[in-house]
Amino acid sequence: MFKKFYEFFINGIKNIFNNTAKQVNIINEKYRTPHTSSKPVVRIALVVLRVYLMALIVIIVYKFIIVVITGKAE
Repeated sequence: MFKKFYEFFINGIKNIFNNTAKQVNIINEKYRTPHTSSKPVVRIALVVLRVYLMALIVIIVYKFIIVVITGKAE
């Protein structure tokens, strides 16, 4: 009785996960490299945006440290 249960449910669940993992691997292989290209202006804009966001993070961390050290929130 238990053997039939094991074969039906446990092996069935294992097969579902194995099949799903295989499908995910196939999809990942297909889209491993990007198929789009961007213009230099777009790349420059993205770099500028990254630098801007990093600067904002630095300012926020600096402000947090100052508030913690002085104990005053302005």
